[in-house]
Amino acid sequence: MISDRFETLAQAFRVFAEQHLRFRQLFLIDAPEAVGNLDHAIDGILNAFHGLYDAVKLEAPEAFNFYDDPLCAFVLRLRNARHHNQANGLRSVYRRARAEEHPRDYLLINFEAGESEDGGSFAEHYVSWSDIRAILDLQSAKYADSVAAGREAIAADRFEDWCLAHGYEVDRMFANLIPILSAACSRCTGAISQYIEPESVEAEAFLNIFQNVEPAEFDRQEYIELTSAVFWPT
Repeated sequence: MISDRFETLAQAFRVFAEQHLRFRQLFLIDAPEAVGNLDHAIDGILNAFHGLYDAVKLEAPEAFNFYDDPLCAFVLRLRNARHHNQANGLRSVYRRARAEEHPRDYLLINFEAGESEDGGSFAEHYVSWSDIRAILDLQSAKYADSVAAGREAIAADRFEDWCLAHGYEVDRMFANLIPILSAACSRCTGAISQYIEPESVEAEAFLNIFQNVEPAEFDRQEYIELTSAVFWPT
């Protein structure tokens, strides 16, 4: 079952990559469809990650505890909140921009590729940091240490301090979710690789990526300011 659930995860990343590549062209023709396709692809990744967690918990709980790992626990909390429609369902920058009555300046927070990945970068899918904060706040009373560890893993204090010092409120901040998802997959894959037998090209490729490509350097951040009008045509 673990191998099957990893296959599902790999295919979910493939679907996202395909939608990401065709997004710009489709967005200019049919923005709601383009945004919906990306949202559906992100749902696929989050749900597939949760499926892998369930399979490991059932078949090899001694191999890896997802909630003991700060990044994996972080991703599972995002998935569960989105699944249960909490914290606005974790809105993408496109969904958030659509709700604005007037254009606002947004700040996009990206994370640099690992030091050994010279010239590398991650695909981009920005989500509302205020929604993420709301998700973490829902859990902070019961799981304070785990939530704090998740924030530390992505250097949240560092970019929050920078943004607030430069006049950006939390509801104008958007973080790239893809490096976080990729890093969480790398954390768990190393521990459960003995249970994974890739059957497809995609599963083999993503197993290799998660095992051999260095995750993002979360304490090395990049900031881009863009008007919300860019993210939804009038």
